[in-house]
Amino acid sequence: TQSRSSAASDVYKRQSLSGELVSEGVVNGEPLELPAGHYTIRIYGNDVILFENYHIKGDVGQEIEL
Repeated sequence: TQSRSSAASDVYKRQSLSGELVSEGVVNGEPLELPAGHYTIRIYGNDVILFENYHIKGDVGQEIEL
């Protein structure tokens, strides 16, 4: 488990379920507007945190809790 302070500068990558890179950025950066769907999300810090088949609902604010 990572603390929020160390996660603030971690990099994330969001991929489609087929593995195509959709976006990447910095954790706790500007909010993204994403189309509804299921994605694989990887957060790269001291360890890699993986969220597989993560459901983005669309038109609703969502946060991923580390």
